[in-house]
Amino acid sequence: MATTLRKPITAMTWAAIMSLALIVNLPGLAISPMLDNLKSIFPHVSDLEIQLLTLLPNVFIIPFVLLSGELSMSAHRVGIVVAGLLIFGFSTIAYLFATTMTQLIVISCAMGAGAGLIIPFSTGFLSDSYGEPALMKQLGIQSGISNLVLVAATFIAGWLATMKDWHMPFLVYTLGIIPVILIPWLRGIPRPSHDPSSQNDATTPTCDDEFIDKVRFRSNGFSLARTIVLFALYFAVTALTIVISYYAPFLFEQRHWDESMTGAATSVYFLFIFLPGFILPWILKICKNSTSFLSMLAIVLGLALIVFIPTKTTAFIGSALCGIGYGVFQPLIYDKSTQIVNTPAKHTLAMSVILSSNYIGIVCAPLIIDSTRWLLTDGGQSETFPFVMNFIIAVGLLFTTVIFRRHFCYYIPKDYYDGSRK
Repeated sequence: MATTLRKPITAMTWAAIMSLALIVNLPGLAISPMLDNLKSIFPHVSDLEIQLLTLLPNVFIIPFVLLSGELSMSAHRVGIVVAGLLIFGFSTIAYLFATTMTQLIVISCAMGAGAGLIIPFSTGFLSDSYGEPALMKQLGIQSGISNLVLVAATFIAGWLATMKDWHMPFLVYTLGIIPVILIPWLRGIPRPSHDPSSQNDATTPTCDDEFIDKVRFRSNGFSLARTIVLFALYFAVTALTIVISYYAPFLFEQRHWDESMTGAATSVYFLFIFLPGFILPWILKICKNSTSFLSMLAIVLGLALIVFIPTKTTAFIGSALCGIGYGVFQPLIYDKSTQIVNTPAKHTLAMSVILSSNYIGIVCAPLIIDSTRWLLTDGGQSETFPFVMNFIIAVGLLFTTVIFRRHFCYYIPKDYYDGSRK
């Protein structure tokens, strides 16, 4: 039995919940290593059409994440997950028989929709099963698994892209079979309470007594202020660091570095995103209430190293620092998303709202950066601009981690790291 601060769940139920993390980051990003091959396979398609294969799944994830969160209030939570897994599975099969770029794009949209139905439950089921501070540790593991899978899937897709059949890289999506097999054990998850009084101090730590926030919940059960600041924070850290995936290839090309450098730096970025999730309790014990500040500082230093010190070594170190910063923030934000509502029954809905900010950040980051670059550089194509712009924004956010260190978004309660509550 896996010990929780709520009702105990079996090891198989825990494994079934964690298996949903396999889906979180796969759509679009996992097949990025094969995009260059598609240009030769479909010589008449534009670069935009090829880019849509990674962009559109994230676009379609957004509305379906929100829909899934709303549906999570019903009695058919497992049924929603099954529906998402079926859509994801059928999309995987369809990829293997696609013959045109249009078909690939349509299938990518369907896969994003299926993933969107699943993603909120990958964290929501954990919040139903665990109380604080155990929930923080489990969310760290979930974050680590989802990002580790992305690193492995990207590597495998790159290897499969060398095969004769160009459909082979899409086989990475067959990882969705694992949660399908474990579906029966999802029925062992405790049902969350609809009683606001059950959302007590044991599950919603905010600050030390002298700094306790006066939280006002609206009629829909949400704290508007907390929702806005947490949504904005997740959007920001995503948009600040995803610049490595989007713009490092152009920057490194300008510096006349080998093409393999891009893949290596991106791999380092994702590698260091997943590592903090598995050692989050140790990180919190060391950094304590400075965790948010140090995580943002890592992002600032990472961007500075990449743009201001043009060497391959600093590019690797910078990518690693950005990955660490994002990798620590992600489970912290997941945990705090349970604290923007006044009843456990709405945890999955709350998480769906906050999770959508991540995918909005992935989609909007290049649009914001490119439009700002066009306006400020007279339509020029400065390859350093995206990193300079994000560096400046990150510095501004670093100051907020100091100014608002005792407020909801950045505060780490003592019992998360001093072992006072088991």
